[in-house]
Amino acid sequence: TSSEEVQDPPVVTIGGTSATVSGSGTSWSATRTLTSSDANGVIAFAVDFLDLASNAGTQVTSSTDGSTVTLDQTPPTLTAVAISSNNSTNTLAKIADSVSVSFTSSENIQTPTATIGGVSATVTGSGSSWIAKRAMVSGDSEGSVGFTLDFMDLVSNVGTQVTSTLGGSAVTFDKTAPTLSAVSIVSNNTYNTALAKVGDALTLTFTSNEDVQDPPTVTIGGSSATVTGSGTSWSATRTMASGDSEGGVVFTIDFLDLTGNVGTQVTATTDASGITFDKTAPTMSAIAIASNNANYTTLAKVDDSVKVTFTSSETIQTPTAT
Repeated sequence: TSSEEVQDPPVVTIGGTSATVSGSGTSWSATRTLTSSDANGVIAFAVDFLDLASNAGTQVTSSTDGSTVTLDQTPPTLTAVAISSNNSTNTLAKIADSVSVSFTSSENIQTPTATIGGVSATVTGSGSSWIAKRAMVSGDSEGSVGFTLDFMDLVSNVGTQVTSTLGGSAVTFDKTAPTLSAVSIVSNNTYNTALAKVGDALTLTFTSNEDVQDPPTVTIGGSSATVTGSGTSWSATRTMASGDSEGGVVFTIDFLDLTGNVGTQVTATTDASGITFDKTAPTMSAIAIASNNANYTTLAKVDDSVKVTFTSSETIQTPTAT
């Protein structure tokens, strides 16, 4: 606005290039569309004007209210991008685990949009610091978790979509429960490895189809067993005690993979092996002694044969006799 009527039109440049001026009398406006050849930064302007008597006004190059316009034609970039999960191992994720992508922009940006695993993520943050987060579900594909980040600065310059981390972080999604194979049980009984008495040690060996957390939880005969091994190969041992119940020895194996997927509890061998626990001593019945003496079987002379016959309460190993 001028203090008096000025000649039509005033001469105006914006960013060093002539602007289109409209108005009349004391009220005027000048407009120009910026181009890629304009320089970034505060946009300069100049207003030259004459009153109707051709008195020249002092060239104006600044606003009276302190307003400025800054030209920004540089797209923003991301300077830090990392992905992690809230799993106890933050490079792995199972169903219901939350996967987060944290990122920092080179300048303040508008609220970005993000996908994790191909599905929209919830984005929080402000300025140049942001986090995208999403809980994994059963419908997600297993393997490396992909993501996309789309963003623009406050002027709406669009940054190049980002789909990879800076620094190499990654999260692998695993929704498949582990399984066991080659499950077998033996006893160190000296007569029969399918039998056990008090003091005999039972060993349960098993192999998983993937690495499982250390250690699996194993019971033998209803009591905790000592577990050794690593990765996919494991064994569990327990010594039978007088308080254990006689009969077929039961066992349980509980296990998780490294992601925390729970395997189905295993209670049977894969090779039909099994152990019978027997803590009861055998007894003898129908014990008789006789000789082959021709006259009296209750008597014997030199060279007569004496025989002891007996019946046991259960099948026994070959006994010794004197």
